[in-house]
Amino acid sequence: MKPTFSAHDATNPRASAWVSANAGAGKTHLLTDRVTRLLLDDVDPARILCLTYTKAAAAEMSSRLFDRLGAWALLADKDLRAHLAEIGAQQVNANILRRARRLFAQALETPGGLKIQTIHSFCQHVLARFPVEAGIPARFTVLDERSAAELMHEAQNAVLERAGTGAAGAAGAAGAAGDARLADAVATLAARAGDGRFSDILDLAIGDSERFRNVLDQHGNDEARLFAHLRQVLDVAPGADEDSIVSHFCAEMAEERARWMPAAMRLNEGSTNDQKLAFELIAFNDPDKSASGYEHLLTAFLTQKGEPRKTLVTKKIAESDPELLGLLEDLQTRIVAVELQRKAAITVTLTEALVSVARAVLEEYDRRKRARAALDYDDLTLFTLSLLEEKDAAAWVLYKLDGGIDHILVDEAQDTSPHQWRIIRKLAEDFFTGESTRDPARPRTLFAVGDEKQSIFSFQGAVPEEFGNNLTVFKSQAQAAKLGFADVRLLVSRRSASSVLKFIDAVFESTALRDGLTSAGAAGAAVLHEPYRKEIGRVEIWPMVKPDDSAPPDPWEKPVDAPSAAAAHVVLAARIAERIAHWQREKTMLPGTTRAIHPGDIMILVRRRNAFAEEMIRQLLERDIAVAGADRMVLLDQIAIADLVALGRFALLPEDDLNLAALLKSPLIDFDEEELFTLAHGRDGRLWTELERRRGESKILAQAHTFLAEMRRVADTLPPFEFYARALSRGGRRKLVTRLGPEAADAIDEFLALALAHEGAHAPSLESFLDWFRRGASEVKRDMEQGGGAVRVMTVHGAKGLEAEIVFVPDTAQTPDHGQRAGILYTDDCLFFGVSKTLETGPVIAAKTQAHAREMREYRRLLYVALTRAREWLIVCGYENKKGMPADAWYPALKEAAKRIGRAETDETGNEIYALGLNVTAGKGKTAA
Repeated sequence: MKPTFSAHDATNPRASAWVSANAGAGKTHLLTDRVTRLLLDDVDPARILCLTYTKAAAAEMSSRLFDRLGAWALLADKDLRAHLAEIGAQQVNANILRRARRLFAQALETPGGLKIQTIHSFCQHVLARFPVEAGIPARFTVLDERSAAELMHEAQNAVLERAGTGAAGAAGAAGAAGDARLADAVATLAARAGDGRFSDILDLAIGDSERFRNVLDQHGNDEARLFAHLRQVLDVAPGADEDSIVSHFCAEMAEERARWMPAAMRLNEGSTNDQKLAFELIAFNDPDKSASGYEHLLTAFLTQKGEPRKTLVTKKIAESDPELLGLLEDLQTRIVAVELQRKAAITVTLTEALVSVARAVLEEYDRRKRARAALDYDDLTLFTLSLLEEKDAAAWVLYKLDGGIDHILVDEAQDTSPHQWRIIRKLAEDFFTGESTRDPARPRTLFAVGDEKQSIFSFQGAVPEEFGNNLTVFKSQAQAAKLGFADVRLLVSRRSASSVLKFIDAVFESTALRDGLTSAGAAGAAVLHEPYRKEIGRVEIWPMVKPDDSAPPDPWEKPVDAPSAAAAHVVLAARIAERIAHWQREKTMLPGTTRAIHPGDIMILVRRRNAFAEEMIRQLLERDIAVAGADRMVLLDQIAIADLVALGRFALLPEDDLNLAALLKSPLIDFDEEELFTLAHGRDGRLWTELERRRGESKILAQAHTFLAEMRRVADTLPPFEFYARALSRGGRRKLVTRLGPEAADAIDEFLALALAHEGAHAPSLESFLDWFRRGASEVKRDMEQGGGAVRVMTVHGAKGLEAEIVFVPDTAQTPDHGQRAGILYTDDCLFFGVSKTLETGPVIAAKTQAHAREMREYRRLLYVALTRAREWLIVCGYENKKGMPADAWYPALKEAAKRIGRAETDETGNEIYALGLNVTAGKGKTAA
């Protein structure tokens, strides 16, 4: 049944409320209204706790609240009455007006300020208040993401060193047995991983440490119990491994030689294929091969993909000797069964090894945190939860906290993790019982606002179903206590124009696309948006760009890393960039407005950072269109930064000839191929020694030597920031930007900022900085909330909470690549590693199916978030790769909806598109309804 409550019911200060709001409904506005009405109801500001998802959201809400209260202090009575009526305040009299004008000063004077903070900030405050009860150091520090990653890397290195010691350690030494087991686990992973993936495999486990620890906790943190359960799930006998299973089967086969050897001889009289089968059987019977002969059986009875061969013998033999065919089919069935057992045993071996190594790394990481009296973000939540649920002092801590909180507000509730919900439930435990229910005129309240359709942060622990589950819990508690509770569904959208909303509703009419949007699944209510704005807006669906391999580029004409001009993603990026350039040239008006489009109006959203995103930025820069760059940048991937790192490495180790050669070719020195060859070819010693010897032979040699010698001289005395600032200020920055383009400037600025940040937490050493940078400090996140008058190229995740007048959604023809990321699969009480397709068994396939379903549900929610970022103009496009477009990709559903409710048009380049809303005519500033 559809809730009948309104937005004013949601902000009622004397009733709890649960709000499910569409994208653009104004959730922050609603929260601000709720807090304001609580303050108007004479609630002490110090007794209000507002939990937001990010620090930026907390700052935004705090800013909005203080702006509103500051304005109220100066408004005339008539205007103030109108503002109060707008937020739902009733019976506004002189006392209410006086109170409203005093709220600004009251909020400013609240000790500690208004409690508008993230859940992690709140947990940090609680733990700082009760450190003894929580069992943590009283003066703990909190690790940021970069510091936590650095400490985790140190822990990983320490464990690997310990494993190496265990492998070479003397038997019987203290701890040698444990280290030897660890060494065996590392050796198993290293042997099976291959291709340098060992570190990636470990990252899979420790990168999702919460889920990893949860599975261990299910089994009392006892590896042996977990491993026993794993074997039970995969039907692998205790002590059995790959070798023992194969050996046992081969022994059975040897005992039955009298049955199948005559069959091999009979096959040897048949056709070529029959003789091949006979050869494999006879080769298996070779006593010198022992268990290794098992490979011959696999070749004989299974395909290269590991599937049973459909035809074992020729038709002639099958008809003339059905008994022989039956024998061979029985043998094939047994081999298939043994293969399943063998695959399951390999999965067990790999999983046991991974769990042992990952657990050792996490324990070492925890030990190092304790040594530093530090907590990471996960610790803040887990220690707070333990403090409130498990510790002996939990009741007393809750009593002390309960005395200071009367109203809890939760923002972006769909992204709140299960552990965080448990904290909120403990805090609100007494809101609906005991003393809290004795004065229904002044009840304590809980308020949550969110949207299941926008839950896209599962990698951070969010479980969208928790939003609906906790609604049921709190609603039943309020009803049992006979307290007010409003279950509100806000359909209004204040952000997008009507045609954009109409298109979104049409897209999600499909039950297949609705699966995953809400906890009700495909059977859930239709997605509906009620437009708040009167503007019509515009939606366009461009034709799909397909790869064109008809004219491959001449490899001698282009650098090896240059994309093919025919690559579909290059064509689409160029098409988008050209459309934006056309708008600028023609001064095209923004639909429904009287102003021209400018780059700051535009956002280009991709599902993941890939080659298209990089190409898109390059195409925009080529046309002199202002672009804000990527929202996340891996600095080590930037050529300008690679050159600066090479400069630092040279200063530390000039004997590295390859590094110096790369540096001489960089824009910092700018040797050409001939100059480098002349210097390097035929030399007797090191390249640097040769440069020193020949520096007087030419101007470029002299300049190179002067610059490099100066950088070597100051490397030991200057901190990293000053070292690089000196190099860049002496022409280095200009040279890099001139050669590599203006996008290099962003990377250089971020690199210098990291050098400065490193000095704040480490000894100011160039070697220390370069090592720290290489070990994971090179990825930087950039605030893209304001485009700064430039086009923003962002991931959909990064754009969550943001909006733009015009939004391009180009990444619509690809789906999540499940196979590429297959590594660790989690179930409620188990985990599997080594789950490549070649190791699939029944339980593994079931876990993969569940993981795939969860990922596809989030993939559909990601589409909803992407479409709802647009205010005036939404443009959907896409590009296919050589594999084609999956049937469950976004684009087919988007195009079908546009064909159903839109109209066919031809754009200014002659492409047929589907559109709805306003018509946009080529020409300066022309728009037509």
